[in-house]
Amino acid sequence: MHVCRGGVGVASLGGYLFAIGGHDGRTYLNTAEMYCPKFNTWTMVASMNTSRAGAGVVSCPPTSLGLKFMNSVPSRPESFGSL
Repeated sequence: MHVCRGGVGVASLGGYLFAIGGHDGRTYLNTAEMYCPKFNTWTMVASMNTSRAGAGVVSCPPTSLGLKFMNSVPSRPESFGSL
């Protein structure tokens, strides 16, 4: 993982693990990373529009992650990325 994160949202989709948002101890994050177990590598992927921590994340196969946020930032659910 490129960025240490607490309060990170996590979901599995298409054989990959996604770590989305969170808090690095100083600031809320909008970045996301994808883990590939086959190659044991983390890759930065598209960022969210808003920084968030404590997000609930659900996979919505076949091609995207749907996010519903549960932190103190008022928001609508955000659709995240595509494979």
